Amino acid sequence: MCMIMPWTIRNYKVYKEFILINNSGGGNFFAGNNPVLVKILSSKTKEEYNQHTKEFLKLADSLVYDMRNFSNRDMQNKYYKISFDFIRKNPKVWIWLRWKNFLEFWRPYVNPLVYPKNTVILTFIYLFPIIFLGLFEIIRQFLIKGVRFPDIFLVFIVLAIGTSQFLLTETMIRYRIPIIDPFLIIFSSHVFSFLICARLDFFLKTPKEIL
Repeated sequence: MCMIMPWTIRNYKVYKEFILINNSGGGNFFAGNNPVLVKILSSKTKEEYNQHTKEFLKLADSLVYDMRNFSNRDMQNKYYKISFDFIRKNPKVWIWLRWKNFLEFWRPYVNPLVYPKNTVILTFIYLFPIIFLGLFEIIRQFLIKGVRFPDIFLVFIVLAIGTSQFLLTETMIRYRIPIIDPFLIIFSSHVFSFLICARLDFFLKTPKEIL
């Protein structure tokens, strides 16, 4: 609480309202629930992606201008209202957006519509083994130990909460990396060390021991 209090005081001085930490919840929710995001996530080329991204920025700017005289609380409530209206009118599209967000959050490489090909390949080489081996080892440990071991069960809770909290808003893999990937790195390194030790043990054996 002592760490949060200075920011809360700052928020009150700036906005004249009690805002515990973040004052942009409505805006973040709107960023993940609007018709332009459907176009962005449906883009097939960089040109389409950039065009639809510019369209969203224009939409966001126009909303900010229309709400220029709103208090921060009224502005966030307006964002929520627009977002929920979109969800009520497009329930199937909303479910599709959540699925696309899930895929985006767990993608083992950066967005190929934003970054050059070399960067996409390098991030895949780095991230895919961490994600694949990390999840494999977490599931393996869970199947062996089960819920009786709170450490493994806690990791599952972190993975679930870390994923779900970003599914309702706009998400990127950079949101996953500081929250989820440290756990995946630990568990994937366990697999790597096991494979390396097993390999070394094999080579250190004599032919008679192998046979």
